[in-house]
Amino acid sequence: MSELNNALFCCCQLARKAYRDVDARLFDKYVEEKAGPVIGSLEQDMYIGMFDWSANYNVTGIAFWNLLSLSVF
Repeated sequence: MSELNNALFCCCQLARKAYRDVDARLFDKYVEEKAGPVIGSLEQDMYIGMFDWSANYNVTGIAFWNLLSLSVF
């Protein structure tokens, strides 16, 4: 009877691991599917202004509309 319990316990552990793996892969694919269009549109907008990430920019101020979006006022 002890061997049967060990075998059942082992099967349950394997089933839990398989479920966690499938669940993680499914969640990753879901997020990728839903986030893809959003990321794609953001990337297009980032490069419209020809912004260069490697350039060394000096901050000279902040636009008023940025303050509004941060709910400062």
